[in-house]
Amino acid sequence: MVTTADAVIIGAGIVGSSTALELSRRGVDVLVVDKAGGAGMRSTSASSAIIRFNHSTWEGVAASWESKFRWEEWEDYLGYRDLNGLARFHRCGKILLDVPFIPRERMTALFDRAGTPYEVWDADMLAKRVSGIDTGCFFPPKRVDSDEFFDDPHGHLGALYTPDGTVKSAHSTCRHNR
Repeated sequence: MVTTADAVIIGAGIVGSSTALELSRRGVDVLVVDKAGGAGMRSTSASSAIIRFNHSTWEGVAASWESKFRWEEWEDYLGYRDLNGLARFHRCGKILLDVPFIPRERMTALFDRAGTPYEVWDADMLAKRVSGIDTGCFFPPKRVDSDEFFDDPHGHLGALYTPDGTVKSAHSTCRHNR
């Protein structure tokens, strides 16, 4: 039984497991403790599996952009090949719709600083690229039992598109109009 460790990681989800891997590669003796029955069995297993770069801070954008390069060569990075397959990077692109509480200028400034490629889409481009989307602006959200819920939209939505946004999974496909 282990009685000492240089570092104790609480939680064996994606963040805890990744931290433990990086520390152990640097020679740190790591102990990972989790109340679930195995690694990644709590919120990580129920995640939407989206790799995104839009975060509210420079640190979040920079860390997520750097992580993208690890995902592209995941098996090589881990130094492990599984005949049943591991999670893979599927470059699909990701759309962040314009909303008042996420100022586009702040996001593009962070993307520019990190070198994250993106495209600014107006409502016409959004409608062209995402079939069936309603580009009307219904913000702010309304309760479904409110008369305002049925109001017509005011204005139109644009979006930021990041071509490197993706999903991670063992078996997935991405479909979009390009």
